[in-house]
Amino acid sequence: MKQETKEIYSELYQILTLLGEEYIEKLPHNLTKLLEEKRDLEYIPQYTVEIPFNQQQVRKETIAVLALIHLNYWCEDEEEKQKLLQMLNKNEQSFQEELREQYNPDEIFKDRKRTGILQEQENMALVPIEENWWKKMIKKIKEIFKK
Repeated sequence: MKQETKEIYSELYQILTLLGEEYIEKLPHNLTKLLEEKRDLEYIPQYTVEIPFNQQQVRKETIAVLALIHLNYWCEDEEEKQKLLQMLNKNEQSFQEELREQYNPDEIFKDRKRTGILQEQENMALVPIEENWWKKMIKKIKEIFKK
């Protein structure tokens, strides 16, 4: 298992201990057992109740798992689940819009300047190549012998 995954388990375990027994009791026993067994025992994140959650050093993956746990186990009724789902969908839509703006395929090629090679090719005019009189003569002789 990756070290990062173990650290995420450690963060989840620490957050659950801060939340208290009433939240832990709502979780399936195998989930809490998994978090205890798979967490990194050397990595102990420090969280305090006095500082808002969004100002603490928490990984995005940990927050995502917490949101999933909240949706599946801690929501009291169907209305609360629907509100959380709407909020998650709204966040996903705004994230997708940001990605679309950042990596819009229509805009990628719009602002791109042409390289020097393309500019040189456009600036080159078609100039007829003049052949020497003796080259013309050799060509005519070859045409006659081909017949």
